[in-house]
Amino acid sequence: MKSTNQFEIVTVSNPFLDISEEVQKAISNSQPVVVLESMNTLRHGGKNYLECASTAQLCEQSIRRFGAIPATTGIIKGRMKVGLTSEEQEFLASEKSQSRKVSRRDLPFLLGSQYNGFTTVTAAMILADLAGLRIVAAGGLGGVHREGDKTFDISPDLQELTKTDVAVVCSGSKSIIDPELTLEYLETQGVPVIGYQTSTFPQFCVRDSGYVLDYRMDDVSEVAKVLQRKWSAGLRGGVVVANPAPVSSAIETGYMDINISKALTKMKSHGISGQACTSYLLDRVNDMTGGQSLDTNVQLLHHNACLAAELAISYSFTCREFDKKEMSNARFS
Repeated sequence: MKSTNQFEIVTVSNPFLDISEEVQKAISNSQPVVVLESMNTLRHGGKNYLECASTAQLCEQSIRRFGAIPATTGIIKGRMKVGLTSEEQEFLASEKSQSRKVSRRDLPFLLGSQYNGFTTVTAAMILADLAGLRIVAAGGLGGVHREGDKTFDISPDLQELTKTDVAVVCSGSKSIIDPELTLEYLETQGVPVIGYQTSTFPQFCVRDSGYVLDYRMDDVSEVAKVLQRKWSAGLRGGVVVANPAPVSSAIETGYMDINISKALTKMKSHGISGQACTSYLLDRVNDMTGGQSLDTNVQLLHHNACLAAELAISYSFTCREFDKKEMSNARFS
């Protein structure tokens, strides 16, 4: 029977993977760990690299206050890192690192090189899985882009969720994504989407995209039980835990739609396509909202990190209780 613990025992060492001493110790002691992406924090988490590093460290501090261990991920000089130090975070966020956006397809080209990279949600999921970890905190999920039914521009985040056993705590999909097509894709691929204290799908800065979810849960322990049941039953793949942005910092839907439409028009006029689209659109929307979307981004990153810490702790407890019950049943069977 496959272990249901938060940590899956990694029996083969990976020559390109470095797990920090703190995170490795947490794994050895079965402590709850939260894996963090670095693209949204260290690239989009502030006006400059120091603000970005500060956002990442704020998220980590909050995770520790809840009683979990943070593990920010990144690629530094061709090595996959799980548990970046504060110095490594500042380096990765600085211009001198020349860090690039890294997803699944990019990893073979960066590994063993001198290149540095920010982990997208996809890459963070991969690194979490390689380290045997289950809970990932992110900002907004990638998805099917607007007009994706014509362009087939679909984020690898969605495909990764179909095969990687992690729970991604996020504020739904990014604002520039088509929520209806994204939810349709996830449903077709069998990826559960849980609305945490919400019945509708959030969309990054916007709390309510208008699309109703099939599953709502108001208690972290219930979410943890779903994760444990899914993976212990051998049902492979990830789970989206959609956590709306805080009420105090959320942006009104119509206002965001207007600015996103303007940004899309500018992007097309400049001929920007492919992997550069997301960063361009996020930067333009931030400019158009006078920095409001950036402020909301920082708030929801912290909000999601806190929920991920609670979930990691609850999931770890749920797995221990399940394993005790299984051992007891086996003893008396």
